[in-house]
Amino acid sequence: MTKNLANEVLGLAFENIFDINRLVSINPDLGKVLNYSINSAAEELFGLETSNEFELPGIGMLSFPFYSFGNVTTVDLFNLSELALFRIYAALGSKYDYALDLGANVGLHSMIMSRAGFSNVIAVEADSQYKDFFEFNMKSNSIGNVELRNVAISNVRGTAIFTRLLGNTTGSHILGSKSEVYGDSNQIEVPTVPIADFVKPNRRVFIKMDIEGHEAVAIQALPPAIWDQVDICLEIGSAASAEEIFVYAERNSLKLFCERIDWRSATVVQEMPTNWRGGSVIATRNSNFISEVESFYQ
Repeated sequence: MTKNLANEVLGLAFENIFDINRLVSINPDLGKVLNYSINSAAEELFGLETSNEFELPGIGMLSFPFYSFGNVTTVDLFNLSELALFRIYAALGSKYDYALDLGANVGLHSMIMSRAGFSNVIAVEADSQYKDFFEFNMKSNSIGNVELRNVAISNVRGTAIFTRLLGNTTGSHILGSKSEVYGDSNQIEVPTVPIADFVKPNRRVFIKMDIEGHEAVAIQALPPAIWDQVDICLEIGSAASAEEIFVYAERNSLKLFCERIDWRSATVVQEMPTNWRGGSVIATRNSNFISEVESFYQ
């Protein structure tokens, strides 16, 4: 696959992602084929010895150099679910006062949020070992409206033990957030900050949350009134977390739009994803959230 073709594959998947989600919800095997194609394109664009540049319609050209997280690399940060999030950012960025990228890693989502129209992005990443590479990515792409905070999102202010998985640091997490941990790891102490501290009075905020199993703890600490100004896109890591979030959503009159069921609102907990393979969930009080995204592209 040539670089031009690889970029075209990513671009076409990005532009047609909601139609693709619809087809994949009917035939999951199709998703495997398409993700293989996207991974092949990512190998060409983001491998160790390539130019590491790519372009998405409406987002523009970005540089994203190769980085290894152990058994995972930057090549693995592109799939159908990620492209769906990028498409949502591009549709709604200008409608929010700012964005939070919780679990920012090396900054891919922060970069795209910035280019998608969010006037300010606060990136939060507990693992400080990514700091230099994150800042390099912002500088090399001339992005100046992203602020990085090296803290962990939780339900209280204080400190926590952070488990760094050496074989795949993208899966590192606050101790106890995951029931099973594989491979070698080490532990460090990190400061914790409640998510509500990042929500500013009377300002609309879009939040991308990928905090490795700690999502239910963080979300349940949000005061109910905050949901009038907040929309959250999150990954869910377990059946227990899915149930907690589903019950919380019912109690607070939230919609849970799930990628795995073609972005329909989950009406029973069984429709919720229970791991990253199930795709993302949008938690919101806006019952028209998905229709507003799709109408933007019609």
